[in-house]
Amino acid sequence: TLLASVNLNAELEDGDTQNLSYMIKLPIDAVQGFLAKDHNIFDTENAIYKDVIPEIEQMYRDAGVDLKFGTKYYDLKTPSEFGVVLMEDLRPHGFKNVNRIEGFDMEHTKAALKKLAQWHAASAVRVETKGQYPKIVSDGVYTEDFLKLMEEKGESSTALYMECVRTYKDHEEYYDSLKRNQENFADEFRPLLKIDPNEFNVLNHGDFWANNVMFQYDDAGKVKETYFVDFQMTHYGSPIFDLYTLLLSSTSLDVKLKHFDYFIKYYHDNLIE
Repeated sequence: TLLASVNLNAELEDGDTQNLSYMIKLPIDAVQGFLAKDHNIFDTENAIYKDVIPEIEQMYRDAGVDLKFGTKYYDLKTPSEFGVVLMEDLRPHGFKNVNRIEGFDMEHTKAALKKLAQWHAASAVRVETKGQYPKIVSDGVYTEDFLKLMEEKGESSTALYMECVRTYKDHEEYYDSLKRNQENFADEFRPLLKIDPNEFNVLNHGDFWANNVMFQYDDAGKVKETYFVDFQMTHYGSPIFDLYTLLLSSTSLDVKLKHFDYFIKYYHDNLIE
């Protein structure tokens, strides 16, 4: 999708002016050709901002806890077949992404995991008390049709992927195993589509990595707030999907290697709290 910044200088009724900053997401051709047609990810994200997030935040308020999970959302009606997503820009409020190349340190990892555990816990309670979420947010894009498309595009996507791998230093050690993994992506991923109703399941963010977590800081430079962005890939299933995605993709190498088991326990402790 295309994410664009919209900055307005508005004149108010009293003659004063006010600067307003928004972020708008638009579908690109590739999305219109597949994802938005078969599973409209813009409908998914609009439903998350309009219905799911307010419901979860209200659940916490009812329990005496004031929590926010995302930015302010505007229900924008457009003539677009696929729609758009209009949100308040978090950057003027001091929110930032961590450098995705450097990865999360201990503080940022714990902040992200705590908020993730709170999201997962509330979604599980919601399903237990009110029933399953609507399909537009619970099914996600990870379907059998999606995997078949990946298989159809397998040869070309593998070639591009391996071309990128060759740009990394010492790639030779991992080249063959990465190639096999890419070629067998659909077969490896297919078991994850099956939801065991006897296991603990949650509404996963679905794309929970560094670029989709934003942090706000206090005067001392410590994390004081954590918000999630980009809710187009949500799906219901095992929480391990979000948990492993973050820990494997977005933590710095030394933090990942030294504290992996601790992070699993930290997530679980916050989940059951």
